[in-house]
Amino acid sequence: MRVLHAIDSIDPALGGPVEAIRHFAAAAGKEGHHVEVVTLDRDISQWRSSWAVPVHAIPGAFTSYRYNRGLGKWLAENRSRFDVVVVHGLWKFHTVGVWLALRHTSTPFFVIPHGMLNPWLKQAYPIKHLKKALLWHALVHPALQASAAVLFLCEEEPVLAAQTFNLEKCRKEVVPLGIEEPRAAPQGAPGEFLAQYPELDGTPYLLFLGRICRMKGCDLLLEAFAATKDPDHGNRLVIAGPDEDGWQAELKKRAAELGIGHRVLWTGPLYGERKAEALRNASAFILPSHCETFPVAVLEALAYGKPVLITDKINIWREIDREHAGLIAPDTLAGVAEMLRSWFALSPPQKAKYGANALSCFRTHFEIAAATRAHVTVYQKYLPAVQVAAGGVTEFPICES
Repeated sequence: MRVLHAIDSIDPALGGPVEAIRHFAAAAGKEGHHVEVVTLDRDISQWRSSWAVPVHAIPGAFTSYRYNRGLGKWLAENRSRFDVVVVHGLWKFHTVGVWLALRHTSTPFFVIPHGMLNPWLKQAYPIKHLKKALLWHALVHPALQASAAVLFLCEEEPVLAAQTFNLEKCRKEVVPLGIEEPRAAPQGAPGEFLAQYPELDGTPYLLFLGRICRMKGCDLLLEAFAATKDPDHGNRLVIAGPDEDGWQAELKKRAAELGIGHRVLWTGPLYGERKAEALRNASAFILPSHCETFPVAVLEALAYGKPVLITDKINIWREIDREHAGLIAPDTLAGVAEMLRSWFALSPPQKAKYGANALSCFRTHFEIAAATRAHVTVYQKYLPAVQVAAGGVTEFPICES
């Protein structure tokens, strides 16, 4: 099958959706499908080498909405090369742009909201929600109604989405994403991460990996870490991620006021092998978010065999809890503090068992090959009848990768 993924940007600082698409595109190629990506980025040269598939940048986007007249022209010239188009996200022009370009054609398109309809966002950012409501009724909802289907990444996501906007007239499917299992750790001396932070070598630490923003509960994490008695007095907290809201300076000040400034390490965003090394050496992963649909960082931690300490506002918490792959708490100070106390109280064998369960949970629920096949099955379900015959595409041959 030939699949085009459309996304606003492939900047890795944007977090989970970008990383998920990168994994998914590479895995689909290995399964014999042809995958390409189109983005509204002006320049992708600094990120291009990390993608295993063709990525097309359409320069010319302007305003925060990223309106781009060139997207429709590019799709008109290239859409016949693809069986389906998959749109990631809702609130930038590429979603509406794909709809406008394909609405009078036989090429089906799908939309993956990536949790952007979670009601917590409406409550936390009411002014932004009013602006989004105008965009929803004028453009986004018609686009979703015209799509072959809206693809949700877990069972809970469409339930929550319906609390934000009316989706009754949209076709809906639930199909998860996944990531590839990482390679074994390289042998030899510590890599760049521990070379840069030698104080972490041999020191137990909890790793927060994500954007530094209110949605991810960074302030909650600091308050709970300070309120928790660490029986070893040696555990540290590593906060790795881009400072999305310019909030980090305030958080650093608060950590100092709480008396834990010396125990918290701020690394900025980590990519590639430096991120892998940070995950490999962590004792556990922690993400006290108020709102998450399918956080790739949690999947990455599980894939490295790291127990995950998360809140019940992360929509895949049930799978993790069922497999005993981590600890789950409410997204409150009391809940996260109690989760940390429970973690610190575990014996080394108990922590190791959670780690083994984490890897098993990943392989059962979130490994990329199974997710890829599930997505392709959904795409085939909605292919135009003229394309489907004897289980394949007849209007034009499927490209081999």
